[in-house]
Amino acid sequence: MPESVASLKVLVGLDDSDSARAAVAHVLRVFAAAQKPQLHLLHVLVQKIPPHLEFIDPSMIWDGAGLPSALATETAEQIAQEKETAHKRVVELFEQLGGGAWPQDRLTITVLEGGYTRAAIAEILTYHAREIDADIVVVGRTHHGALHDAFIRSTGERLVHACKGTAAWVVGAAAGK
Repeated sequence: MPESVASLKVLVGLDDSDSARAAVAHVLRVFAAAQKPQLHLLHVLVQKIPPHLEFIDPSMIWDGAGLPSALATETAEQIAQEKETAHKRVVELFEQLGGGAWPQDRLTITVLEGGYTRAAIAEILTYHAREIDADIVVVGRTHHGALHDAFIRSTGERLVHACKGTAAWVVGAAAGK
């Protein structure tokens, strides 16, 4: 591969879906040569807002504002535990798919809290793609149905429109088989 491949920054949105696994497997196949781009695996925890707090601005919940101190501490501990568990799952998944040979200095794994709905994942990925100046953003594609596609659109479709100047690869689950 050309020298410039090592200078690429690739962001992969990763969850527990087959299509996300296919996206990671696709990246591993494309960059199987000796030189590797900087690879950023990003998993966003979809946090549920407690029903009794449904009318509070979601950002306040995770900052602990508006919560009794015991609940704020409990929520923070729960999020920290979920992040740790998710990080371990991402590492295991990456290794299962053959990423164990990827140089550790070329790999970043990030688990974020704060996705309040699955529809916001594209916006979170777009934000982080801009933060790291990603050249390529890769996500899996899961078909949800015509009504979902008409109103919400898939994460991949949203990324294609939001990530101007960045290549967006949308990989279907069948690609990983």
